[in-house]
Amino acid sequence: MPQHLQFDRPHLLGDLLQRAVKRVPQFFGPSVQVDVADEGIVISGVVGSYYHKQMAQESLRGVSKTAPIHNRLSVRTRAVAR
Repeated sequence: MPQHLQFDRPHLLGDLLQRAVKRVPQFFGPSVQVDVADEGIVISGVVGSYYHKQMAQESLRGVSKTAPIHNRLSVRTRAVAR
């Protein structure tokens, strides 16, 4: 009798996302969260530049070709003292 394997898609996707985050830690600081929700992949938190915001999103794009990515990262740049 053949075996039938069933994967819990949100958990499998969550594991893949965590691996992607570990591959590029420079874009994911401690204030960035990546979650799987009904509406897709949600990135939230605070980063230091618009470049980091975009690169965080792009680094997750290859994980799932079908799940939409909702980038809810806020950018907080440091003020330069003069």
